Amino acid sequence: MTSNEMGNNMFKQLVEIWIEPEIQQRKEAGTLPIPFTLNSSQIIFYIDERPPEVRINNEVRGKAYLKFKPGIRKIGGDIVYENEIEEVSSVTLLNSEDLNCGHITLIKLNNEYIISFDLRYNKIQSYALIDKAKQFFEMVKTSKENGYWSSFIDNMFSAVELLARATLLSHGDPKYTKKGSHYLTHSKYNQFAHLGNVEEKYIKLFNKLMAMRTPARYEEKDPTIQIEKAELMIHTIEDMILDVEKRVKINIFE
Repeated sequence: MTSNEMGNNMFKQLVEIWIEPEIQQRKEAGTLPIPFTLNSSQIIFYIDERPPEVRINNEVRGKAYLKFKPGIRKIGGDIVYENEIEEVSSVTLLNSEDLNCGHITLIKLNNEYIISFDLRYNKIQSYALIDKAKQFFEMVKTSKENGYWSSFIDNMFSAVELLARATLLSHGDPKYTKKGSHYLTHSKYNQFAHLGNVEEKYIKLFNKLMAMRTPARYEEKDPTIQIEKAELMIHTIEDMILDVEKRVKINIFE
């Protein structure tokens, strides 16, 4: 199947499952303008029990990333005309509630429909967890410099667990979003890694810290870690931070 065939099939399914029923419902309610032309539509997927919301034409909200035709230059605030656009590369949702949702957006351009979608959830919460993970990571580096290995392990565990949770939240499991314990986060991230969704070194570090954390916190004798191994652990979490940031990237924050 070619990419064009896949795109056409996807468009047909979107229209049949969500858009056409919404149009028909509005026709019956007398809320659809006459004559009506579908210029754009947007399906919003909420993380909670709410059903998907279907937006039509001027109800569609978002920030579109455009590629203009050769010779066309624009600055912020300029009016953009359809015949100046070569392609729509992506659409990002705008307001704080929408940013935590998944979406599929259709835009009619030059008599064809462009489909943009992002089915990552909980982006605001995930970003907040990444910021917290970075704070714990700063304490990891301070602990290493001072040889505080119990603090090193405990803070590194907190940072890695927060990064794992940020990753899992973006995949939109409602049950996990509501309640994500230490055990559940560890278990789900292992399942996620087993499917090849993250680099093996991240789950190895998480599992290692899971085993090291309780002794480091509660046993009388302080642990010791070789400097070389500590530095390797630090490099791994640096890579993990970059990886998770890419996964939950929100263009509006750039």
